[in-house]
Amino acid sequence: MISIRRKILFYLFIIAFFCLSFYVITYVQGYKLNFSFPPNFKMIQRTGMILLKSDPDGATVYINEKPIKSLIKGYLSSDYDYYKTPTKIKNLNPGEYQVRLEKDGYHAWEQKINVYPGLITTISNIHLFKDNLPFKISNNNFLKKNISPNKKYVVNLGLGIIFNLEEEKTATFTPEKNIKTENLGVFWSPDSKKILVDNQIIYPENKSKNQDINGYLPDNIKDLSWGDDNETIYYQQDKSFNSFNIKDLKTKELIKENYLNFLIKSGYLFAINGNGNNKLETRSLDSIKNSKNMEMPCSSGYEIIDYDNNLLQIQDKRYNNLYLIHFKSPVFMIKETINNIKYFKWINEKEIAYANDFEIWSIDLEKNQKTLHSRISEKIIGIDVHRGSGNIIYYTDNDIKIINEEENTKISITKLTELNKVSEVFVGGQDENIFFNGQIGQQE
Repeated sequence: MISIRRKILFYLFIIAFFCLSFYVITYVQGYKLNFSFPPNFKMIQRTGMILLKSDPDGATVYINEKPIKSLIKGYLSSDYDYYKTPTKIKNLNPGEYQVRLEKDGYHAWEQKINVYPGLITTISNIHLFKDNLPFKISNNNFLKKNISPNKKYVVNLGLGIIFNLEEEKTATFTPEKNIKTENLGVFWSPDSKKILVDNQIIYPENKSKNQDINGYLPDNIKDLSWGDDNETIYYQQDKSFNSFNIKDLKTKELIKENYLNFLIKSGYLFAINGNGNNKLETRSLDSIKNSKNMEMPCSSGYEIIDYDNNLLQIQDKRYNNLYLIHFKSPVFMIKETINNIKYFKWINEKEIAYANDFEIWSIDLEKNQKTLHSRISEKIIGIDVHRGSGNIIYYTDNDIKIINEEENTKISITKLTELNKVSEVFVGGQDENIFFNGQIGQQE
């Protein structure tokens, strides 16, 4: 009798050993046993894996609304230990999962993710944004066009104040009463160390260096720009293009031309000729008499925006077109024409984010590929880019949202804030804060 029991226990042990070994081997090899009756071939399923990385890390992982527990602590003790990023979630059956990351003090991130048999689905570019209420740093409103190039200062011309965005401090300056450049606005030097405003050169960090140049510049200036040397001011007067040096206070007529709009950048003058033919001109400041020309489509809304990534950017604000132009080739060459565009921002050296009233797109100039990121029912007022992640930020009259997108083209949209009124949104120079004019209740 004892011998029979021993034999039964021995055979049960052998069966249990082989069953457990089979289970462990299939688990290690990335398979899962789905027990069913009657048995079928679908009982053994090749599984997949999700790899998650977030910035910052330490976010709790939820799959299909449930937090994922560590196998050992979660099921063998009452001390639950949930998976936190960065992490791998293994042995998932193929299919679609709703994945959410949560971390105290941050907006939750959520996205549908497909898992494929024998493959790893990697989501590594997850940036979590702080769930902060917006806080007031100034009682005054400011315009984006008056921000310094390094995004450290912003000017309110009407109040005569300069606001330091990093230190949240206000400095004042006293404009001349006889304002000659009022209609032109605020002009920052490329190094962000001085401003030309109201016939004064203002030094935000050194008031003792402020210069009054009233009387040195003419009354009928049409357009104005700093040179790359941070000492020369270029301006259009009637039918002449001139320079003014702030050190020796000398003015020089460079060429006789009538320009509608111009830009000084990287040692070149880029200009739209105002003689009724919409001709684009490029001149080296070293040889100003020589020019290279290109005919542009007829329009009265051209504005030369910038010269970045070896491309000249000209926006036709009347017909909502953007022209990206190679000008250093033997002849002008249009790299790309983007239609139906009101706002744009470089994501990186080869990608541009752009928007019209209700759609947000991007274009990869290297692949010549356009991508629609979102189509919304609210009117878009502007866009910016969070450079650390490449995420697109857009805002409407009442809220600010950010688009998270992975290589699999799936997106999630996070609402960062919602107010009675939002305007003039931009990302700060340190890429950590978003600044904007806002209204909460009656406080604006």
